[in-house]
Amino acid sequence: MCLAIHSGDILIIDRAVEPANNSVVVAMIDGEFTAKRIKMDRDSLFLVPENDEYEPIEIRDEL
Repeated sequence: MCLAIHSGDILIIDRAVEPANNSVVVAMIDGEFTAKRIKMDRDSLFLVPENDEYEPIEIRDEL
């Protein structure tokens, strides 16, 4: 089963669920919400779009 989110879809978000590797998350980037797949390993964290026209976004701890 392939998860597909299309323009106009409504997402139900449960903030109590801890994100797991390869799950779909909703993130806020530069003040805008986006739905991406999360890829985690010991050293890095990426938000990966399903659309191949866009690059993954590396999440870094920057203050």
